[in-house]
Amino acid sequence: MSYNSQNGTSDGVVEVRNGRFLSREVKERHRDAEIVERYINLDTMEIRRFYQPLLMVFEGVKLTLK
Repeated sequence: MSYNSQNGTSDGVVEVRNGRFLSREVKERHRDAEIVERYINLDTMEIRRFYQPLLMVFEGVKLTLK
């Protein structure tokens, strides 16, 4: 699920079929570093971030928050 924190909007579900996690942001560079993950989309070579609670499926397994 997408989320733009500056605008408070979403573009809906985003699917990344070929991605790889990157090193986590440091607190000095991102206020939500503890719940934000960085990844690279290997199809487009674009580096992006997402909030962990918005991750719905990982490697075919549906995720739920506890």
